[in-house]
Amino acid sequence: RVGLFGRERLYDVTSACCHAPMAKDGHGVLHPIGSGPEMLQEHWMLHFCEKPEKELLLVWMHQEGLDRPKPFEDRIAHAEKLREMSNRWFKARDYRRALHCIMAAVHSLDWTPAEQTGQSPEQLRQVAQAMLPVMGNAAMIFLNRGDFSNAVTAATAGLKCADRLPQEETRLMRVKLLWRRGIARGEKGAKDLEGALADFTEAAALEPGDKEIRTCLKNCKLALLEERKNDPIRFRPSPSKKDSAVAEQSVDKATAVQESDMTTTLEQFDAPASSSQKELPPRLEKLARCIGICLGRSRRYCRSARQAMEQKKPMALAAMLLPVLVVGLAVVTGRVLSSSSTEQHDLPERREAVRAGAFANA
Repeated sequence: RVGLFGRERLYDVTSACCHAPMAKDGHGVLHPIGSGPEMLQEHWMLHFCEKPEKELLLVWMHQEGLDRPKPFEDRIAHAEKLREMSNRWFKARDYRRALHCIMAAVHSLDWTPAEQTGQSPEQLRQVAQAMLPVMGNAAMIFLNRGDFSNAVTAATAGLKCADRLPQEETRLMRVKLLWRRGIARGEKGAKDLEGALADFTEAAALEPGDKEIRTCLKNCKLALLEERKNDPIRFRPSPSKKDSAVAEQSVDKATAVQESDMTTTLEQFDAPASSSQKELPPRLEKLARCIGICLGRSRRYCRSARQAMEQKKPMALAAMLLPVLVVGLAVVTGRVLSSSSTEQHDLPERREAVRAGAFANA
């Protein structure tokens, strides 16, 4: 089948014979491949409108005296005339008439695949060169009308036309088409931020000094990050990360509770002693503070160890149980020191009592 932009074909239509592969059309009639009804149909307009809309456009062209001529050169000139008319209506912000004129220009440059097989390479180049600005204008008109799907289609068709021409001649036009397609893809109607990012990146590479393209590229990256952040299916965290997050939250809560307990304990120690309570020596008071802090930390580590056991993390369990053992040793050592210090503190009173008893016996 002949392409819209080139002369490539699978079979020579002029030399088709009875041995050529056959295919059925919509009515079940057999035709040699390359000579069926699709070879006699114009395809450009069908990308943007349905057949009834195309018929209405042809009626409008006839009423306005803009019928399409038959000679090749006249059709190229007619398309350029319609494009200039569309530009004037676009500047006047009459996008409906601008769209009519630009679609009439597309119709003027629309040849059937069978007609394209008879065109020379120079004629095919002229068609692509004339269609390129037409597609650029069509994309801009569709953007202003809010028809983002057709804007993407027009920009893509224009880029295909640019591929048929030298790159240096079409660089600026390709930048415009990429920017317009990126804008259309980023709108809510299309919502293809990844495609828009690719278009803006390519446009920025072709035109690095354009501030508007750079701004659009930056905004597109931010919008894509926001979309990924708010997508619960595509960017859901892994189970291990989720479990660790839950564990961290629970540890934070336990730490907060323990800090409050520690604060209460320290306040009790710092409160002035009543008349019925006996004051402790400075050494024992410091020891009591140390033991209270160690006990608070041991509670926190026990809670963390329990959570690690539930989540089946042996390494984390061992790391959490080690401080508990150290705290237990500290508590035992503190009790021993406390008992020895108490005995030393009560020793003078015992000596006085013994002396008094001996004196009474004497």
